[in-house]
Amino acid sequence: MKHNSLFTRILVPFLCLSVVMIITSVSFFSVFYGNAIQEKNRKEYETQTEILGTQIDEEYAMMYYVALELISRNKFFDAIKKFHYNSTPDSLYDNYRKVLVSMAAYGFHQSTYDLTYLDTQGYYFNKREALKHSIFINQVDPEELKTYDWIHQLEAGAMEIRLEENSFLQLDSHTLSLGIRIGAPTKTIGYMIAQKKMDTDETFFRKMSGQGAGYGVFSPSGEMLYGNEWLPELPKSVIREITAEGSSGVRDIGGNKYRIFVKVTKDRGLSVVTLFPESMMKEGLWASIMVVVQLAAALFILAAGLIFVFSARISRPILVLTSKIRETTVDNLTEPMEPPLSHGPMEVLYLQEEYFRMRARLHEALKEKVKLVELHEKQRYHLLQYQMNPHFLYNTLNVIGIMGSEQGNQAVSQACGLLARLLRHSLKDYGSGTTFREEFENIETYLKLMKLRFEHKISYEVQYDSELDEFRLPRFTLQPFTENIFEHAFSETHRNITVHIEAVVREHEWRILISDNGQGFEEGKLAQINGWYETFRDRRPERAEELRQVGGIGMKNTLWRLFSFFDGEFHFIAANQEEGGCQIKLYGKLVGGGL
Repeated sequence: MKHNSLFTRILVPFLCLSVVMIITSVSFFSVFYGNAIQEKNRKEYETQTEILGTQIDEEYAMMYYVALELISRNKFFDAIKKFHYNSTPDSLYDNYRKVLVSMAAYGFHQSTYDLTYLDTQGYYFNKREALKHSIFINQVDPEELKTYDWIHQLEAGAMEIRLEENSFLQLDSHTLSLGIRIGAPTKTIGYMIAQKKMDTDETFFRKMSGQGAGYGVFSPSGEMLYGNEWLPELPKSVIREITAEGSSGVRDIGGNKYRIFVKVTKDRGLSVVTLFPESMMKEGLWASIMVVVQLAAALFILAAGLIFVFSARISRPILVLTSKIRETTVDNLTEPMEPPLSHGPMEVLYLQEEYFRMRARLHEALKEKVKLVELHEKQRYHLLQYQMNPHFLYNTLNVIGIMGSEQGNQAVSQACGLLARLLRHSLKDYGSGTTFREEFENIETYLKLMKLRFEHKISYEVQYDSELDEFRLPRFTLQPFTENIFEHAFSETHRNITVHIEAVVREHEWRILISDNGQGFEEGKLAQINGWYETFRDRRPERAEELRQVGGIGMKNTLWRLFSFFDGEFHFIAANQEEGGCQIKLYGKLVGGGL
């Protein structure tokens, strides 16, 4: 494919335009779509936080219900009271057995939650142990109990607690825990602890962890009650700030950016905080944008294919026609040619039609050109022939002049010399014109020759402004108008003729005045001469075609040559003078002329 071919020049701009349009569309779409995706994700995460908060509330409510239901059973509550009131060794054993049986029986009914009863002496009964029947009763050192913060929280009236990692009740993974203080009229007689493993529950909690989202439950004082494995370490000050804001936002925690959402539970006033890594949101965003990019790439491939076909369809007819035009030469212009295109775009068919018309016009123009060349060659031959004849005459005159001088006839010798000078002037190139100085020298030679012929019957005066020395005009401009004097000036009453020729510069014009005191022009002749001028002024004859119609080197020919030489910037007046004789005035602007 040529770099500057028509096909390339059509294909490349359309491809560039399609690339720009697709890139612009993808950019705008990515921005709007990206914002829409982020807004969708934000709403989805906010909704998930709302659901999580609701389920946390429900889980705590359920644990409270389960624990309270067990406590409310008469046999269980009577048994734990007797641990502290009027107990004998036999009755104590019997009460322990009743508590264990009640918890084991209830465990079959509520297997989702792990229940533990702990008394103030460190003895505790666990549902898991009761089901295993491995240990009848366990005890924790009462002094160790005093080190547990959650014991103090229960004493203070709290129910939602978080068991320490070294606590004897801590399960092997993160758990949600709730405790109820069991009190008698004068003292605390025990605690009921309900727990649930969150990571084994096939609920929304596991779905959240599967997304890599961190979430935690915090008490109104900022104590963390529960946190999954994705929750980063959060200082209490940060927790207070997050829960105080109560809305979504982006925060840098531990060098990572998180999108944070907060939900305060309706029933218990707990703060449920979710943290979604910004990288997770961007991964989803980039995945969506990549789908758009892939669609844009597919669209570009489709557009490129269509543009390629369209460019080929547009360019092929023009290329076929161009090939035919390139094959056109002067030699095959006359040969018949079938139209290369029978169908195609209307504009190309019009172009083909114009091409055939151009061939016809070119053929006609070449025929005219051949005729002009032939005419030019003929004129050139005649001009050369015309120049050859004066050469022979010029040489013959020189011979006659020498013979006259040898025989003592000085008049003949002088006449031959003057005539030879006139012939030499005529042999110079007509096309380049001559200067005023040369033209006036030539006319003075001619008048000297006429003086030899007419002797005392003629007198003349020739003068011109020296400013016109090098100004050019057609050769033999003055000769025809001066010859006319000797043809028409003499009569019975006009036997002596005075000829006056002058050239001056006036107001940025050159002016030539030719006058005599003879009988003047006849009215018909005067009208004819001025008619020539008017004709040439209105419609100049064509150089080659109408030159023959002008004919000769007389006044008519001279007027035509002056028009051509000065490109129409020339004026002529022929008139009879009141005092007798005729006057011819030629003038024009002081600008160069040329054929």
